[in-house]
Amino acid sequence: MLGRCVQAGAQAQCQTECAPGEHACAFDGASSELSCNEQGLWGEPSACEAGASCRVGTAGALGCLDCVGS
Repeated sequence: MLGRCVQAGAQAQCQTECAPGEHACAFDGASSELSCNEQGLWGEPSACEAGASCRVGTAGALGCLDCVGS
């Protein structure tokens, strides 16, 4: 089962928050990232390594990277 159980009237359904392996940044250049786990849920923010920052590209968040080329 992926995601969280969400009440929908008398029924409940499982909804994912994200796709496993997906990354999210609070903003481009943030010092931490969120990663989506195997259950389709966002984990706790994790700090980027020294010299890295969470980067957002044209297709979405790329996660913590040392450098992004043009």
